[in-house]
Amino acid sequence: MSKLIKFTKMHGAGNDYVYINGFEETITSPSAFSIRISDRHFGIGSDGLVAVTAGCDVVSGWGAVAIGLLAGILLVFSLRLIENVFKIDDPVGAASVHGITGAFGTLAVGLFSQSTGLFYGFGTQALLSQFIGVVSVAAWGLGTGFILFFILKKTVGLRIDKRVEEEGLDIYEHGETAYN
Repeated sequence: MSKLIKFTKMHGAGNDYVYINGFEETITSPSAFSIRISDRHFGIGSDGLVAVTAGCDVVSGWGAVAIGLLAGILLVFSLRLIENVFKIDDPVGAASVHGITGAFGTLAVGLFSQSTGLFYGFGTQALLSQFIGVVSVAAWGLGTGFILFFILKKTVGLRIDKRVEEEGLDIYEHGETAYN
């Protein structure tokens, strides 16, 4: 039985390549694929890969595609939430990709698992178990992170001098400008 679509991401020298049913496509953006809806691009790439990781051994191929698509849409909104509402400077979107879509992917196991998922008629027990796991890991991560950064702030500080920040840290750390 052959797969309808086979995605394999290969890393080359400076380029990423995706093989779709044997046809090579060069990737020029951080996400492997994107769907254009209005003026927005919804990525299906690293966010989808992070989201499907939790259930990669228990979801079907189409379940993985659904998780990736939903994670791509969720990523767009979580990037804006973290930057505009929480006012957290995350230039590469790591909190959104790994935190938000990772948590979503973990919850999605409770929905898309072929052996325990809600969408396959197995009830809500797996979804509840995944939810408890997400909340537990988030509480531990946020709690230990808060303690660590509080100690750092009180001892060595978290910020550099305002002048150094405005002029660019690359000059002071590496002796070169990065963006000129």
